[in-house]
Amino acid sequence: MLDFFKVFTDFNTKSRELIVSLFVTCSFWIVPICLFKTEIFNLPFYAQMALIFALALMWFFVTFFVSVFILHVLDKETENTLTLVAFISAVLLCIAILISYYYSNSFTYFLRVAYSVQGVFLGFQIIVLTILELRYKTVSKILNIVETKDNSGT
Repeated sequence: MLDFFKVFTDFNTKSRELIVSLFVTCSFWIVPICLFKTEIFNLPFYAQMALIFALALMWFFVTFFVSVFILHVLDKETENTLTLVAFISAVLLCIAILISYYYSNSFTYFLRVAYSVQGVFLGFQIIVLTILELRYKTVSKILNIVETKDNSGT
């Protein structure tokens, strides 16, 4: 066990951050399996953990690619983007769990809701980014007009 901690501390910070983020995402995936797919717990322990890890890994990477827009905007200011992805992943998963638990007890319904929530999150980011880009262009045009008036008047 001590060898694992020694190996873990030898990793660079990005690798450690990725491993911790994946384990956080794995822990959040245990909840929907307990709620919607309890027959998975009849499988051997390694099969349960492999399934949870596979679902969490796929969810984490989909969340990463869905969050590209927000990461592009915030990446200039923050260095721990993987922590931000883990947080977004957990929040989106919690929203999907709440919606699914309220409306149905089916695991397939949960998966549909979960990936729909990510689609809505992606659409929301695209809309916000488009609005910000249009505002930036408008402000830039106004500043250019003011600057040319100041330069011509001086």
